[in-house]
Amino acid sequence: MEKEEIFAVEDCPESVKTDDPAQETEQKDVVPEPAPEVASEKPIRPRKKLIGKLSVKTICYCAVLVALSVIANTFTVYFNFAGSNALSFTYTVCFLAGAFFGPFAGFLVGACGDLIGWLINPAGGAFNPLLTLTSGLLGLIPGIVFMVVKKFSGKLKKPDRFLPLWTAASFILVWLICSNANTAIMYYFYIAGFSKKYTTLIAYYVYRIPFQTLFWAINLVCSALLVVPLKKILKL
Repeated sequence: MEKEEIFAVEDCPESVKTDDPAQETEQKDVVPEPAPEVASEKPIRPRKKLIGKLSVKTICYCAVLVALSVIANTFTVYFNFAGSNALSFTYTVCFLAGAFFGPFAGFLVGACGDLIGWLINPAGGAFNPLLTLTSGLLGLIPGIVFMVVKKFSGKLKKPDRFLPLWTAASFILVWLICSNANTAIMYYFYIAGFSKKYTTLIAYYVYRIPFQTLFWAINLVCSALLVVPLKKILKL
């Protein structure tokens, strides 16, 4: 029995003694490696898209709308002194760009259309970057309105029914901001000092705003009639 126990102890690898002291020191120095720490996976929060990501499809649509805006600016019908009153459908084109593709796309369509249109047909007078800025606002404002509406329209059963209402709200803001800004820009850069009839901004405002309101109303009707069928055709 004692011999069997001795053999069992000798067969155990842990009890094997080596005569080489170097191997013994290596075995003592070996330290088990700690298990790698698993990094805690934090949920990645999606970034809020304020202006929306322009896809290839969106860029193509915007290019078409820029071309339409250029055509609308080129064939603008000017009336009276220094083009004070002009009938143009740039309101409608910029509105569609902002409503369907966001404020950033709407601004680009309005600003680029005005700049390229002026290069092709500078009948409205000298180039003014402030007028180009207000043209960009024609698409920016509807884009912001529709962006806000999309966040709260999920509770509505049929949100497409309210598209003409959002269109009217967008055009009201456009009239309040862009029409008044354009009137002031036109007066101080093109009318003041050149016209004896309109010596004050108020006089020029009273003269110009009724015509601009009429042109604004024409674009409003066109946009309200186009927004619903175009959304279905483009599947937006």
